[in-house]
Amino acid sequence: MQPVLSPAERIGLSGATLESRVRRAAHDVSDAALRRIAERLRADALANKIIYEHDGEEEAVRIMLRPLLAMPEQLSYVHHVCLTLTEALKRTPQLYQEDPAIRRILAISEAEQRFLKDCWTPAHQRLNPVYGRLDAVCDFTAAGWQESLQFMEPNLSGVGGIYFAPLAEQLIMRHIVAPAGPRFRPLHRAAPRPAHPVSAAADRSRPRTGPALFPALPGRAEIRP
Repeated sequence: MQPVLSPAERIGLSGATLESRVRRAAHDVSDAALRRIAERLRADALANKIIYEHDGEEEAVRIMLRPLLAMPEQLSYVHHVCLTLTEALKRTPQLYQEDPAIRRILAISEAEQRFLKDCWTPAHQRLNPVYGRLDAVCDFTAAGWQESLQFMEPNLSGVGGIYFAPLAEQLIMRHIVAPAGPRFRPLHRAAPRPAHPVSAAADRSRPRTGPALFPALPGRAEIRP
């Protein structure tokens, strides 16, 4: 007797099917073609200012050569969780000032306490926009993908992602997905609804979690509300 799968488990297994097809499509690309794609991505990243700056020198942010795919239902779930966390984080400064228990947990220096007390006003309770970046990992190909979602740290000053994330997805579509159109046709037939690429920018300060098709290009998925 076959086990009965929940709707979430079926979505995760659909993601696994998509992942295997992306891997097969990527294996059809020669090493020389991958080098050309990587160079075009680097040049386009520089042209569009997807860059780091080190001592006045510009360096392109490396973009993963194989897009990560997520089903629309998965993105909706992650979006809901991200918004819930962001709303909680927005309340933290006020709660810190009101609750001694929170002050014991979130210990900050006396100088930081004075800064918060001087800057925080009642108006911030009503209007406190946060342009953050929640660093997280999630295995969208697992049946238990919801349980695999783990948050590593909240970066509450991630305004650059408003520009970087959508532009990185455009470059992936331009240089990888569109030129390899025939190879990716099976993906459209496999997905009950279109799958979405998840942008993943390289971060050399940390190893990437999970298997990578191109281990020379480490990266970390950045999930944004």
